[in-house]
Amino acid sequence: MKKTTQTNLDGIPLKNTQLNKKLTWRQKQTLLAIYWEVKNYGSVTFSNLVGDIGVASITMSIHLGSLQKKGHILKPAKQFIEMSFEDKLELTEDGINTAEEELHKINSTINDSLDSIFEKLKTDYEKLAYTKSTGFNLTSNSFSKAYTDLIKNKNLTEPVITSIALYAELDSQLNLLMMDKVGKKLNPVYRSLTQNKLSTIIRTGRLSSIAIPIMLKGQVSFNEARNILEDSWAWLNTVQNRQINRYMNEASSLGLITQNAGMISSLKPSATDLILWLATKTGDAFMNTVNPAPKASLIVYKESFNLPTIEDLLSPQNSNLEWAQQIYDDTPKDVYTNSINDAVDILVNQAKVVEKLEGDRLVPKTVMREVNEAPDIKVAFDTILKFSKKENNYVSNVLLAIIANPGITIQGLYNKVKSSTNIELNQLESVITNLAGKGFVHIARSLYSKDLNTVKLYAFSHIPHFEKSKSSNDDNLVGEANAVSKGMEPWILSSIKDFFPSNDEKIQLYEILNYLLKEKEISFDDIEDKSDKRLSRKMGAWSYTLKPFIESDEDFSLIKIPDSRLGEIILDTLQFSLLTSNDALGIYNSAMSNFISKDGDLMKRVEEDAAILKKELLKTKKIK
Repeated sequence: MKKTTQTNLDGIPLKNTQLNKKLTWRQKQTLLAIYWEVKNYGSVTFSNLVGDIGVASITMSIHLGSLQKKGHILKPAKQFIEMSFEDKLELTEDGINTAEEELHKINSTINDSLDSIFEKLKTDYEKLAYTKSTGFNLTSNSFSKAYTDLIKNKNLTEPVITSIALYAELDSQLNLLMMDKVGKKLNPVYRSLTQNKLSTIIRTGRLSSIAIPIMLKGQVSFNEARNILEDSWAWLNTVQNRQINRYMNEASSLGLITQNAGMISSLKPSATDLILWLATKTGDAFMNTVNPAPKASLIVYKESFNLPTIEDLLSPQNSNLEWAQQIYDDTPKDVYTNSINDAVDILVNQAKVVEKLEGDRLVPKTVMREVNEAPDIKVAFDTILKFSKKENNYVSNVLLAIIANPGITIQGLYNKVKSSTNIELNQLESVITNLAGKGFVHIARSLYSKDLNTVKLYAFSHIPHFEKSKSSNDDNLVGEANAVSKGMEPWILSSIKDFFPSNDEKIQLYEILNYLLKEKEISFDDIEDKSDKRLSRKMGAWSYTLKPFIESDEDFSLIKIPDSRLGEIILDTLQFSLLTSNDALGIYNSAMSNFISKDGDLMKRVEEDAAILKKELLKTKKIK
């Protein structure tokens, strides 16, 4: 690596005392990434850094500019903001020395993985109280600290999947908000949402709007990818061409897609794998921002799928709002209240992605669209939600408890609601039957037992719900897709406990499904090599019950996935369920069904698959 001394405009070397040596956490990350890349690979590009650290390209430009001003990076031929993803970077002698000192401080070397170095760096910073100079917002007793601890301990994918679901609704709203009433300058609300309050969420949504459709289609040309985006998403109308290319390059740098000879391919076999990868790459961007608005907005949007009142959100200690409750417990009450109230205002009044119903009850717009499709269901839904928690209404309490606990058993549900409602078990079963009759609840029964501990319950909002594609003139086609989804997915999700009750088996099943979704087939010998003979036999029995979503060859030597987008979508939901133990299941399915519904060609394929699958399922009497 070339060692170069930083000089002033007259070419005189600067002394160390003339440089502001204090680096923020992100600046140290960037410095160490450059040093590590050059030492291990001989050079480093702008693209490498975006992929290594996971921040937006514009944010990376800012960090590089700060490092250059502090004498650690050679000034490039062009402005950092104008750098292409192929442009290379070099450290000065002072930058090299500083990087080596920082590695020594955290007891690391260039032989360690970059992830390991970053983890040690983070641990070192977590010991410090937050100040503006560190750029690391993890004070004890803060909203950020509570949020970060929750993500680490419960579900790493939470910020990403909720961002994707939120952005699927926000995209068109931003297009409407962009210009002021005169149409001559940016609307202040648009500027505030995109540059401050929801910027991290928007970036994740746009990266996913590129990566997920490509993953579902396998491989597309650059022009086809551009056409997909233009037909499906409004954000191409709100950004410049250069930004579109930057998002595409960021998706490549982050390892989501690869571009070669005008063709774009996905590097991830499933949406779940893509979301998990994106979470590992960009998680710090969510957890450590100074502004609490993005984090509070994610919490409120997540909890809105549980249909809470604003009062429930502000005082979640006696509600089904598990995430809000944990942050409430670990945050000063004035900070929590202000953050939640601000987030409600952002999502309801500014972004308009959540509706506020009578009694201040919050419902995501995506859920309301599904309810509004049937007038009778809309009336029933509004009536159920009018009851407050204090009224102890059986129907309201039961539906809200099922929504908050995907896959709950009847016995588990009874244990949750009996103290607040004094309901009897036979009354509970009657309420469940009535809710199922109206389409609010789906009942999944075990193949092997009628015990109440084996009957699983899912709410309508837990299951993918597709909307009619732009190219379809037949409402029956999308209806068939939804019928297959609602008829089979609850049973497939619940079948896991019958066949794979232990956590170890669930972990192994996740890996096998990941391989199957990527390679489209796997032999029982390979399954045995990856796990053991017992699990291989279980996979054989389980896959037999999942026909036509998973099929075997004539010799029963392997299992394979038929060429069906709808089938893959249902299996991928199963994979997400395994990864998160059903946490955010409704949010995931909302995001995926919205992404698919936006893409006319993809939705048309799903409709065609549904017609084929329905015939097969009718033959086996798995649906009626």
